[in-house]
Formats: sequence, C-alpha cells, structure tokens
Amino acid sequence: MSYQPEPDTEQELPKLFALKRRLVSFKNQRPAAFWFRTWLLTAVIVLPVLLMSGFEGFQRPSHKALLAISVTGWVYPFFLWIKQRKERDQ
Repeated sequence: MSYQPEPDTEQELPKLFALKRRLVSFKNQRPAAFWFRTWLLTAVIVLPVLLMSGFEGFQRPSHKALLAISVTGWVYPFFLWIKQRKERDQ
C-alpha cells in the first residue's frame, strides 16, 4: 500500500484561503465592525423569510436560534464598540 499524503487545500484553493486570511485579519483588527456586519447579513437573510412565511417556517431549534440572533445580535457589536471607545478615550 502506498502512502497517500493529504491534499494541500491551501494550494488547491488559493482564493478561498486568501479570503479567509482577509476575514480573520479584519476580525482581529476591527471586531465590532466584523460582528456588526455578521449580524446585519443574518438579519437581512432571516427577517425577510420571517415576513414572507410567518412563524410556521421557524419551528426547528436551529431556525429559532437564527431568529434570536437576527433580532438581538446587535447587542454584542454595540458592546464592543462602546468598549473600544472607552479604551481609546483613556
């Protein structure tokens, strides 16, 4: 039996890993902006579906979790933003 090494996904998918590096660096440099944009994307996807289908489409626990994130997800980026402002002002 010959040795088959694991494929190097970073070489096979360079654009995907370049995007991953950009996202990780953006998340580390500006966490409030990253989490706000994540929440905004979730809300833009979930809330129109909720308006079109009603609560009948959100019976599974995972759907309810997405709904909770889309409704209350602005709290964490707002907290991070206030924390950064306090650190910057001191």
